[in-house]
Amino acid sequence: MMRSRVITWVVYEGLERGKPSGTYAVCDQTEWDQMEKLRPGEHPLFQTGIGNEGEAERIARATTLIKRAAS
Repeated sequence: MMRSRVITWVVYEGLERGKPSGTYAVCDQTEWDQMEKLRPGEHPLFQTGIGNEGEAERIARATTLIKRAAS
């Protein structure tokens, strides 16, 4: 019997010209691990352990809107 892989999602802040952009992006944990391995600390991690992609997208959009409204 094959086990299905549990996928968790992360939200991280994108960069623009090497500085935090205020825009948040989503990827699965495996992709994040690869990004971090290639360029440690380049993209600030906002939240990890999110159970599904839709929820991660909602968090990323809401966080982007809140950050923009605050600036």
